[in-house]
Amino acid sequence: MINTLENGMDENKQYKDLVFDRSGYTGAARAEVEAYDRALIRELKRCGAKESPVLWNYACAVNSALMVVKHIEGMLFGVRPEKKPDVNPEPKKDRDIALIETMGKAAERWRIAVKDLENYLVKTGAPAQIALADVMKPILKRAEGVLEDALAFEAARQKKRKNSDKDE
Repeated sequence: MINTLENGMDENKQYKDLVFDRSGYTGAARAEVEAYDRALIRELKRCGAKESPVLWNYACAVNSALMVVKHIEGMLFGVRPEKKPDVNPEPKKDRDIALIETMGKAAERWRIAVKDLENYLVKTGAPAQIALADVMKPILKRAEGVLEDALAFEAARQKKRKNSDKDE
């Protein structure tokens, strides 16, 4: 039974608002993570998962971990959602190695969050034929091409650097 608070807001709604509070994000990152939150919950509900505080926590953990991975990718490849790629980023090999290691750890945390959500869905009787990868596919589709664009930009930058070194 849902208890109603004095202001008329039920406890579940208040808890959901706390779980999905993204006030720590700013600008485009905030809009992006909020869109991921809505999309993931919508897809989970479409697949038969019942909304609950536990589901909200798992969904929030998955999307937060995904945002960390995307942020580190942006740092590594000089791409930010709010900014254009750096034209001449300084070579930062030590920093890049550390970022690659950090990205690997962040990707592992994201994988674990996804696995935890999958396990929760199985425990709650969500349809077994639905894989979380299928649920995440439309969400990740939005980010498609970002890594490829960053790699192509980096290759062009390296080619430009080689050409300018030859001219000197």
